[in-house]
Order: sequence, then C-alpha cells, then structure tokens
Amino acid sequence: MRLRAKLARVEQRLEAHVPGICFGTRKLFRQQHHLDLAGFESNGAWLHEWQASRSHQVFFVGSKDETAGNQLC
Repeated sequence: MRLRAKLARVEQRLEAHVPGICFGTRKLFRQQHHLDLAGFESNGAWLHEWQASRSHQVFFVGSKDETAGNQLC
C-alpha cells in the first residue's frame, strides 16, 4: 500500500514535469520556513548557507567495466 502511494506521487510529479532534484539538500531547503528552530538569525543567513551548499557539482560513481566508466551519464 505504501509503495503504491509513493508510485502515485512519482507519477504525478512526472506528468507535471517536476524534477526530483534539489541541490543543497532538501533538509536545508526546508529550514527556510523554520529559521529560529534551524538556528539561523535571518533569511539572509539561511540564504548564504544555501548558496554555499550549492556548489554546482555532481558526483557519479562509475566502474571500469562499464562503457565510458558510467552508463548513467
């Protein structure tokens, strides 16, 4: 039952063309709504941390037996 609900949510997101990627971690993104609980003094302090965590780098694990080292990218 739980997996079917998860599948339904994923299918809805795919139909709406909403990607499931969040650079900078979802946890940090959600903290903008609860700045005091997350320990931020202001939205600007959160924004600075958010931008610092988004280093625009992506890491893919590859293998020497795969074509070009990684078949996913």
